Amino acid sequence: MKIYILILLCLCNEIVLNAQNNIADSLVKYYYLSTNYIDNPTYKEKFFDYFPNDFNTFINVYGYKEIINDKKEHDVLFSPLYDFSFSHIDFFYSLDKLIDTLKFCKKIISVSLNGFWESDGVSIFQKFFQTKLFNNIDINLYILNTLSAKECLSVYYFLFDGPHPDNYKEKYERLYHQILLKDKKQAQLLKRSYKKLLKENHCHGH
Repeated sequence: MKIYILILLCLCNEIVLNAQNNIADSLVKYYYLSTNYIDNPTYKEKFFDYFPNDFNTFINVYGYKEIINDKKEHDVLFSPLYDFSFSHIDFFYSLDKLIDTLKFCKKIISVSLNGFWESDGVSIFQKFFQTKLFNNIDINLYILNTLSAKECLSVYYFLFDGPHPDNYKEKYERLYHQILLKDKKQAQLLKRSYKKLLKENHCHGH
């Protein structure tokens, strides 16, 4: 019985890995086509569609994982598009002029859900997300109000997560007052999440 479970787990891992490699290959393909045939919006839309829809996939495509190797030493496993993270994320956010705003904001909130700070790709995505949230407050509040309170707290947590969340105090206060004028419930969720960040001991290796 244990052998069958082990085989099933291996097959599942292989399926997930193949799916992630397919996403990575497609992103490379459509980034190349989009930047070389700039007058064709179809390639840009395809790139947007293949861009990760959740945080775990984002990490597996653009991030990295710290692991313990066979020698019991700390090692880093880089995702397939780690070296392309800045150019791809920058290009992704430039598509807000092409993609419907509601559709675009739904994707960035979906990626942010259950997210946490990491250097490089994740921090780049987070900085763009902060700007996007400020610039499209009404649409983002509409999307956030379709989520549970727990999910909203998770999104707000990711928004200001990092080695020094207190550095975001000015941004937080500006966003809090913006939201408070429009939605008291969301403003309170934002406050709860930011207070939690400040209480935690952040050791992100920054």
